[in-house]
Amino acid sequence: MAAGGLDALQAVVIIVALPFALLLVAVMVSLHRVLSQDLGRRERDARELHRAELRWLTQERERSLAGGNDQVPPGGTA
Repeated sequence: MAAGGLDALQAVVIIVALPFALLLVAVMVSLHRVLSQDLGRRERDARELHRAELRWLTQERERSLAGGNDQVPPGGTA
């Protein structure tokens, strides 16, 4: 029983574990795909924010050069 039964038990364990292993591989592939998409989305959002900041700074610089001092003093009214 020890030799024949152990071999049979090992074979059954391998056969039962194979679908679970395949499921784990599918989960890892799906997780990698979702995380890659999320990283791409975050990088795209960061680029868009950077471009918006540059546009805003350019507009502020042009406004200050063209109009002189149009800024409201801190804590005061214009």
